[in-house]
Amino acid sequence: LIGSSIFDFLHRDDEPELRSILSSADYKFTTNANTVQPYVEEIERMFFIRLKCVLPKRNAGIVYNGYKTISCWGYSKLYHGTGKVTNLGLVAVGYMLSHSGTTELKLSFSTFMFRARLDLSLIFIDSRVTELTGFAPSSLLDMSLYQMVFLEDAQIIEKAHKILLHKNQSTTGYYRLVHNTRGYVWAQSQFYIAPVLRAAAAHCTVAITEVFRYTLLY
Repeated sequence: LIGSSIFDFLHRDDEPELRSILSSADYKFTTNANTVQPYVEEIERMFFIRLKCVLPKRNAGIVYNGYKTISCWGYSKLYHGTGKVTNLGLVAVGYMLSHSGTTELKLSFSTFMFRARLDLSLIFIDSRVTELTGFAPSSLLDMSLYQMVFLEDAQIIEKAHKILLHKNQSTTGYYRLVHNTRGYVWAQSQFYIAPVLRAAAAHCTVAITEVFRYTLLY
């Protein structure tokens, strides 16, 4: 791939987003009258792109119509000159879900899995959720994930939800998940869309949620 353009392998619907990041067209430049010397600034980036995948099916893992969704985290380096901003480049790390899919992962003690409809209403949740959130799995069925997070963090779930529906896979930022007796826990979720066999709905959302710590509310 060295020397090739990433756009040769990129899903065409993701091209405008990546071009915007590379050109810093989404960056709002403000002039600081007190700044005399040029300086370099690093802007954090988190985005999802779909790249062509030519691996054999047994090794490809989760692929949608020949493309694999890659979660990218990194930063753009911007040079601030006199009244002008130049993007010096993008440095990012891309990663994907397990080769075999999250349903086959061995989960850690701080992680639980659930399946949901495409609107994020729960249809299955594993028993680890009780130890991590204090709720029995049966009490959460048919609830929406939006009902389980702090109102202030709903936009974090909404952003990841929109990316999921558009690109088939996404990762949330850190958000607060309600705990039955201890206020809330900090959590992060990975989503992907999976086919459903012998069911009314053709697809469902599979999610892996990692819980980090809890905070008491008084």
